[in-house]
Amino acid sequence: MKTTRKYDDRLKIIENKRSAKGGVIVVGYLEEKDDDGKLIRIRKTFSGPHHLERAQAFKDEQLKTQERLSEEDMKARVSKFSPSEEAVILSLVDDLREDADAEDSHLTPDKLLKQAVTYYLTSPYRGMIEKLVAAASEEYQNRRDFLENSKSHRDGVKSTLDAFCALHGNQLISSVTKQQVEAFLERRGPGVAAAGTRKVEKAHLNALFNWAFKSDYVAKNVVSKTDKIKVKRAEPVSLSIDQVKEIFVCANQVDNGSLIPYFALAIFAALRPYEVRRAQWEDFNWEEGTIDARQEKGNGYDRTVKLPEICLEWLRFVDGSKRTGDLCPKNFIKQFNVVRAAAGFRVAEGSIRSTAWFGLDDKIKGCGSKKRPDWVHDVCRHTGISYRLKIVQDHQKVGWWSGNSKEIIRTHYQSVRGITQATTDEFFNITPESLGLEAA
Repeated sequence: MKTTRKYDDRLKIIENKRSAKGGVIVVGYLEEKDDDGKLIRIRKTFSGPHHLERAQAFKDEQLKTQERLSEEDMKARVSKFSPSEEAVILSLVDDLREDADAEDSHLTPDKLLKQAVTYYLTSPYRGMIEKLVAAASEEYQNRRDFLENSKSHRDGVKSTLDAFCALHGNQLISSVTKQQVEAFLERRGPGVAAAGTRKVEKAHLNALFNWAFKSDYVAKNVVSKTDKIKVKRAEPVSLSIDQVKEIFVCANQVDNGSLIPYFALAIFAALRPYEVRRAQWEDFNWEEGTIDARQEKGNGYDRTVKLPEICLEWLRFVDGSKRTGDLCPKNFIKQFNVVRAAAGFRVAEGSIRSTAWFGLDDKIKGCGSKKRPDWVHDVCRHTGISYRLKIVQDHQKVGWWSGNSKEIIRTHYQSVRGITQATTDEFFNITPESLGLEAA
């Protein structure tokens, strides 16, 4: 049997110069230790016939004994592992050896293995359920709570998460870093519009990671650790008196006036777009002159809104008290685009190409021109709140009425360009009669 170098170096055959007998001495230390923990010392003299052969045989026997003891010791050490566990450990050692050869040649496999185990034991992700980002995103969007949201909200979340999964879908969600989230949010570059989009996308990711934290998929919500996104708010814009008049004139001509209730509630009662879109005629209390505004999520009610007399006059114009069911027509979007285009706002002609123009062709022609003003989101609501504040002169009361805080009213509606006492008087006198309209 081939001996190891460390044993061969410790047992040597030397010439016996201390005795008249001559011969040789086998001298050195065994790997085995005595009761005191010291290596056992060997010193044996061989003389006479064939002394050298006998010395070599003695040395070889000692070495074989050491080999056997070493093998038995090794078996005893690994006997704690099952064959499958031992196979995994040896496989990991091979992987680490290859990695060490490639990048960390100064680290031996045992040191690399120790580092790997230490990292695992101290890792913040230890104990997390393994879940890929793509799988977590799909599970999150299939929850009953999520499916109860509006379609527009679900579509917005899906758009954000699909984009994030395109970059990190095959990565464990527990391993996603703050830096990766920040890089995703900043991918569009600077700009007011981009900042607004980043804020929405961050909200979507934050909701996903909050849910993942509760589901034990992540140890912490890294999205919440990113810097707050500040969006420079644009100054609230109000519709001009002429624009309000033109909207109602055109709305009366489009689809038998089906959108007049929408614009009456949006402009004069300052309801949010989704509040009007979700409204039903049964939500009105005609005796009290109020409407129960429906929540964006679910079928409950968020607040009761007192309707100004000018709003009620437009609702009486379309016999609202006699109607039932949905307030807005099924084909609302297309008709909404036709009214805005006819009223002079910029609208892509392709979005209304397949829709009847109700004799408003001359007004709609060229509606995609950049010379036309853009339709500002929530401009109807901004108009209603601005004129309400001009009349009431109380931030708290207008906040209650519109579903905003008094701070928002004071900050954003205290002074809106174009809102004067003269325009206020004219605004609250825009009636069907003043426009010379007849019910469709």
